[in-house]
Amino acid sequence: ALAGAPDPLAWTEEDAALLEAALRRARDVAGLFDGWEPESTPILLTKGRVNYLVNFPAGEGAPPGEPLAAGALAVVRLDRPEIPVVANGVWKIGQRPVAVVAGWRQLDQALGGLEAGEGLLAGGEAGLLKGLMGAAAGERLTEEEYVGAVVHELFHVYQLPVAERWAAGWGEGHRQERLWYELYQDAENNRLQRREAEHLRAAVRAADEAGARQAVQAFLAVRDARAAYWRSRLGLDADPLLEVERLYEWLEGMARYVQAHAEAGGLDGLMDELGQPIGEGEPPRSRVYALGAAQALALDRLSPGWRREAMQGVSLEALLRAAVAD
Repeated sequence: ALAGAPDPLAWTEEDAALLEAALRRARDVAGLFDGWEPESTPILLTKGRVNYLVNFPAGEGAPPGEPLAAGALAVVRLDRPEIPVVANGVWKIGQRPVAVVAGWRQLDQALGGLEAGEGLLAGGEAGLLKGLMGAAAGERLTEEEYVGAVVHELFHVYQLPVAERWAAGWGEGHRQERLWYELYQDAENNRLQRREAEHLRAAVRAADEAGARQAVQAFLAVRDARAAYWRSRLGLDADPLLEVERLYEWLEGMARYVQAHAEAGGLDGLMDELGQPIGEGEPPRSRVYALGAAQALALDRLSPGWRREAMQGVSLEALLRAAVAD
């Protein structure tokens, strides 16, 4: 029976169907952002020891591999490199960014919220696993959630050039680990971030523009109080960490916003996330997903042209400040 079982490392029709579905969903929402062409984004589907390079342009430095028949997708099987963790992210092959996504079966079997051990610029923005895709503890990762996660990574490829410019010149003071495991472990910080989430949720649900504006102003007042709290604790060392937070809210929040648009019921699910208590039993980094996406939804209410400015490297927080300035 074992000899007759399907090879878990083989490319399957299921792989092709899920990636094609993700590309269709991404094309459906690509109009949100000028110049985003998800159908032109290469994908590396990883199954650990074996990986599959999908839609990588010929002649651009792809590793040697074996071409496979895969319907509408151009697929090459790679036996190198091996990827030792189950994770999603954005990596570079040669100079070309690719969206790295684990196979659905591999991702569904992974437990917890492992992150790949590489930073954004060293090897890709590591994705959080199924706990951050909407699958509750003990539940299976659905096809819908998986397709949404692939769309999330496709959008990260679009963001990468801006993120690289944003983080150029960052040094030791910008170590993201300090944000997650120092600032985000602090009880007062978490209390203030819970208030931020409440105000952003109110802004998105406000009955009219005046109500949305008032809620955003309340959010910004709490954010200013939180920044002042950290400056009183850390002095000037707080500013690089708050800049890391702005980048990650932009990076993960906007990708989460796009993912929500691509998923059936995704926007309702995002609003439900905002209603969950910040800092209670979650991986520390997960809150930039929800808080960043909520800022994007608030900007939809108050500044319809915000996406073009955001893709020039303007933080969501700065765009909200401009939207409510007198």
